[in-house]
Amino acid sequence: MTWRNHPNQACIMGSNDKLEDPAMTIEDAVTAYIKAVGEHRLDDLRPMLEPDATFTLGDATFRGVDAFVGAFVRLMPILERNDIRKVFVDGNEACVIYDFVTSTPVGPVLSVEYITFQNDRIKSSLLVFERQHWPEVMAVLIEREAAPKG
Repeated sequence: MTWRNHPNQACIMGSNDKLEDPAMTIEDAVTAYIKAVGEHRLDDLRPMLEPDATFTLGDATFRGVDAFVGAFVRLMPILERNDIRKVFVDGNEACVIYDFVTSTPVGPVLSVEYITFQNDRIKSSLLVFERQHWPEVMAVLIEREAAPKG
């Protein structure tokens, strides 16, 4: 499945190259991506990504589909869902503002993600979290990772 761009539109192409939803816009594609992460459906991200897609979070950049998806794996124990506030689209670029709702005492963390598309798929993503509360969220994540399993 890939996102196929038409003038101001994107479509989902199935593995048999037949349109699954010809009315899907870039906004719809971005929404599907953010929801897939929020619902822990990380395998759904793979067909949305260019093979050399980059994901930047803080001072770390992850390159390639496996690394891009893998960057989210560590966050899954604290992520309850993503609540989208607003999506802005300009050509093959989008910016989405959403609450990264955590299962920590912090709760929702305001997030902004700048996403570019190339060859009908996500080429890059830059994710920025609210700085004031993110360290507290990461401290809880580290505690949970260190806790005995079972």
